[in-house]
Amino acid sequence: MSNQPKVLVFAFDLLAHYTRCLRIAELLEKHFEFIFQESDYDKVVQRQGFKTFPCLRLAEKELVANGCREDVMNWPRTDMEKVMLAQRAAIEHYKPSFVLGDMSPTLSMAAEMSGVKYVSVVNSYLSRYCDVPFEMPDCLPNITEDIIDVPPFYRSKLVDREGFIAVTRSQKEFRFLRRQYGLTKKLNLALELEGDQTWICDSPLFHPIKSELPETVEAIGPLRFFPQGLCAEDIPVRLDKKSIMVTMGSSGNYDFLHKLADPALADYEFLVCGSPSDLELSDNVRDIKFADFNTLIPRVDLVICHGGNGSLYQALAAGKPSLCFPSFFEQRFNSERIAALGWGDVLAHDVIAQDLHAAIETWAGKDLTPIAENIANWESRQQSILENLTGRLLKTDTETWNIQQVA
Repeated sequence: MSNQPKVLVFAFDLLAHYTRCLRIAELLEKHFEFIFQESDYDKVVQRQGFKTFPCLRLAEKELVANGCREDVMNWPRTDMEKVMLAQRAAIEHYKPSFVLGDMSPTLSMAAEMSGVKYVSVVNSYLSRYCDVPFEMPDCLPNITEDIIDVPPFYRSKLVDREGFIAVTRSQKEFRFLRRQYGLTKKLNLALELEGDQTWICDSPLFHPIKSELPETVEAIGPLRFFPQGLCAEDIPVRLDKKSIMVTMGSSGNYDFLHKLADPALADYEFLVCGSPSDLELSDNVRDIKFADFNTLIPRVDLVICHGGNGSLYQALAAGKPSLCFPSFFEQRFNSERIAALGWGDVLAHDVIAQDLHAAIETWAGKDLTPIAENIANWESRQQSILENLTGRLLKTDTETWNIQQVA
């Protein structure tokens, strides 16, 4: 049994959120014992050497499934209350030094009820600190304080009264619970996603971050996953064809794969990672069951993905462009940034093979060294950044940690 102080991790129920929390745990495992909330990704967590604990969660996968129709996080108040109380019970049982949350909207309330420090991991565009200009539509002349700090992915809703009502509805349940339990008043969901410390896990080159941040908010750079104990295939990449890696993530839609059989795409080799096993693939498409993206992506010419944060940062870290097939709001936001920055393009799921061929010809092999170097710079400093932040959070001298390690 570890004598290290514990950290409980509550991550949104998608693989990318778990893998970036795993990266934090690996960078700080000399100082803390990280324990992760149970999920469909327990095997990934355990393979990285960490334990799990049971706790009720919100219907997060259902939110993603409905993401194309509803871009605002609306959960029933009774569900939120049950999850908040379950989180509080877990915190009081394990008595962690702090809790780490990644898109866990009720965790701020549970941590406050338990009197424990809360660190929130969040993307720039889901925070109040994304440096993206916004002008309030004329239909909403009476701007209120609770809307001023709405994150970019909510702002698209504020184009008419209906959108304003949708945003307001998503925030009122949190306000009700805070009043009911005598907790600190918070005006909007962006504040629920902030903690005693808020770690923004983006490169400002990808998602701009305001230059002046509060003392409690820090940019830590993108968190890239490095899988352990993975019996990955030895994947040869053909040199006589352009090779394209395809991944649609744990939330992606692989229905477009049948298009890869079109004769217009016969001269490319597609390496498909994570596709459903019942799909019939053409001769130019290889089904890759297990792959370490850190070793595979540098060897391909292009990445096709869903626009997920994790997949895009893996591609950018290798200096590779991406073609994105987004399905819901976060993926669309990421994909639009990729296109705007000249790092790839956004395609519709009903794209015809000839247009996909043209996009591949445009982007395959394009060199994105500057962003790759920027990510490498963040990664070289990341452990020190996180040690200093947790030392500040717990008022611990990080030099003392280093002395204890040497001893």
